[in-house]
Amino acid sequence: MQSDIETDGQPADGWHHSTSMERSLLGRLVNRRNKVKAEKPPKYIPKQLVGAEALSPVSLQLSFSKPLAPEELEAAPAYLKLSGGLQVTGCPRLKNGSRASYIVPTSLQQPGKRYACAFRGGDKLGFRAGVDRIFFRRAVACAYDTVELAASLGDAVVDVGRVTEAVRPEFAGSGFELSADNVFEGRYYQIVPPLDGLTVQISPERGQTLEATYIPGTQLASARQAPRFRLPAGFAFTSGQRYAVSAEWARIGQDEFTAPAYRLPAPPHSASPHSAPPHSASPHSASPHSASPHSASPHSAPPHSAPMLPSPKLPAPAPERLRPLAALPAPSPARRSSN
Repeated sequence: MQSDIETDGQPADGWHHSTSMERSLLGRLVNRRNKVKAEKPPKYIPKQLVGAEALSPVSLQLSFSKPLAPEELEAAPAYLKLSGGLQVTGCPRLKNGSRASYIVPTSLQQPGKRYACAFRGGDKLGFRAGVDRIFFRRAVACAYDTVELAASLGDAVVDVGRVTEAVRPEFAGSGFELSADNVFEGRYYQIVPPLDGLTVQISPERGQTLEATYIPGTQLASARQAPRFRLPAGFAFTSGQRYAVSAEWARIGQDEFTAPAYRLPAPPHSASPHSAPPHSASPHSASPHSASPHSASPHSAPPHSAPMLPSPKLPAPAPERLRPLAALPAPSPARRSSN
């Protein structure tokens, strides 16, 4: 079969010229090859865990041969396996200025225990449990059921949000870089890791100890390093009483505070046309040491503000320390005028 462009049985210019059918077939082959190339999965970049160190009883610093991929960060509990029942409790955070060193939050490590860590089934690296508890300068009641722990850069304690890649846009560019040994300008810094899921114990002078749970998003707010912890639902501080705060993962300098006279929210069963408005305390429901809206002293803190310490000497404590909010009696209905 002769080609359309042959002359006297020979190609006109000495070269074979493809027909329209051949060009169509060639185009389909090229398109199929390009499609296969585009669908090829990205090549996995192998990496190894090359360093493991406990920074505190609830955090590690892990170093890798190469940076972790986004999916490896998001699924860190699945890729990072710790021995002894220890768990990774959050997403690793890349340190500022580092290529592949991360701050990793963990569950509470047991003092003196030795653990092992492996990444993607690779070689295990051992480390000893952290003994350097995180230092907070003081504990302060900042609401009727909430306490905050204040940390200070002056004490060489820095929140993880300042020394790792910013998760929240408002903190972008406001941090600084620590060395591999967490030193900045010749001074070693403790790092407050992500605190999600952690608790502190709050104990009255006499009475029941309760656990207060970390409130997410409060450990670095408006440049303040002051994570907040809330009592179980239905409990409140008794004004005028002293409380002590402790945790196995934290060391608190001024660990006691006196609860000020906060206005408590109205009990749920007191919602009526004549009941007191929310966040006010009725004179009939106030305890001997609590303050009503008309009797609060100028030094008592308004809701959600942090009172200053030290506190004055107080009279003998009342029998109860932490009382359920639901136990407060309903305020009496207002009397109508005879007019």
